[in-house]
Amino acid sequence: MADQPAPPIARAVHELPGRLRVRVPARQGDRAYFADVAETFDLFREVLAAEGNPRTGSILIRHEATSARVWAFAETHRLFVPETAQAPAPGALDRMLADARQIDGWFRRSSGGELDLGTLVTMGLVGMSAYQIVCGRILAPAVTLSWYAAQQLQARAAWRPAPDGTNSASAAKT
Repeated sequence: MADQPAPPIARAVHELPGRLRVRVPARQGDRAYFADVAETFDLFREVLAAEGNPRTGSILIRHEATSARVWAFAETHRLFVPETAQAPAPGALDRMLADARQIDGWFRRSSGGELDLGTLVTMGLVGMSAYQIVCGRILAPAVTLSWYAAQQLQARAAWRPAPDGTNSASAAKT
């Protein structure tokens, strides 16, 4: 038996109970593929309708099954396979995070544990927001900076480093 090509990779772009939209970028523009997918899903009793859109490379599936069963059907019939979450390759982001951890440690040591990098970033954003307000640039810059500051405050409340270097949010889950 000849080797069949691997089914294309699909990504769920929207999901509600009874409704799943997947995107299959590798088959975008392929009318025959999307017609075949819709026809094959007609074999699955729990799928009410499957509508392919070759122009956008997406498939809207209305169903009475669980999403897991819809994905399993698609895989079994080699229509598409789900995109798997892959660990990001080490690179610039990892180096940047390592540098930020070093800077954070320096601030903690220098201040006797009173300040850390996150607190200083939050204070800076609040200060820049106040400066924009004083300058009369309230709408875009002040609102944006205030939003960033609020996000930092929320993140700081959820993430507190423990003495062993782990964060309290992940430690609380275990």
